[in-house]
Amino acid sequence: MASKKTYEFNTLNTKNKNDNFTPLISVCISVFNLDIRLLLDQLSLIIDDLIVDSIEILVGDDSPNSDFHLTKEEVQKFGITYLPQAKNIGRSRIRNLLATHASGKYLLFLDGDALINNNQFLINYFEAIKQYPHSVILGGTSYETLKPNKHFELRYYYGIQREQISAAIRNSKPYKSFTTFNFCIQRSVFNQIKFDESIRSYGHEDTILGIELKERNIQVFHIDNPLIHNGIDSSVVFIKKTEQSIQNILSLYKQRGGSLLPYSTLLQTMNDLKYFRFFIAILFSRAKPFLRKNLVSSNPSMIIFDLYKLGYLSTIFKKK
Repeated sequence: MASKKTYEFNTLNTKNKNDNFTPLISVCISVFNLDIRLLLDQLSLIIDDLIVDSIEILVGDDSPNSDFHLTKEEVQKFGITYLPQAKNIGRSRIRNLLATHASGKYLLFLDGDALINNNQFLINYFEAIKQYPHSVILGGTSYETLKPNKHFELRYYYGIQREQISAAIRNSKPYKSFTTFNFCIQRSVFNQIKFDESIRSYGHEDTILGIELKERNIQVFHIDNPLIHNGIDSSVVFIKKTEQSIQNILSLYKQRGGSLLPYSTLLQTMNDLKYFRFFIAILFSRAKPFLRKNLVSSNPSMIIFDLYKLGYLSTIFKKK
């Protein structure tokens, strides 16, 4: 593995620039301090069974101090374009950078903490593209059925209950259910919208992209083609990330106003209870230790998690 001190943050590209290589799908993987070798192995095995020129893989590594940088030999082995960054540029910007370097007609965005459990994963996207060539297609998220590790229960149960949802249910509210974990979009469409680079920290860049698609009347269609979400945060870390995402959604609400309400159940609830916001904030300040005690336990309640989020939003809303 390359040393952090001597690593050169240059684009490593295995494609010959003189080749007329025009893939149908560019798989764009964004990663932050994660080992994606297993995911790349899985993709390589699947691609070996397909027409080679129909797929290209790009990896945007936004973690300059990572222990998991790919070596030049590994980049060559996987046959990918590797975009390591000398400094952290944020979740939105790294994805936009991947799109800039991609040459496929379609962009398949995957998060770096995904794993594949279906050998038909890419074929399913090929078939969906044939059927819905002008739609943005979302594959979905799934979780392993194994019991979660201790101290990781909150993120696991949240994923099982709130994210592992069938395509039929997601299609009932296609834009509200928008997530960037596993989705495919025409490159020409993406270039009209892109991710909002003002959102650098965790949370809701996918919400804004879904809104942009809705406002442009671009169809979003969900299919049952999930990836396993393998990057489970500890309960403490997930609470912290959730608070950051709430700060983001509040900032966006201040900018966009009521137009954001249909896309956020949390904002809608806060708006419905706006006359009680002050009292909710007071109650939250007193109940917070007890709420957190449940959330970091081995059997966290999603209802209590919802109350925690509402209380936290009411508190920071008052401050701002």
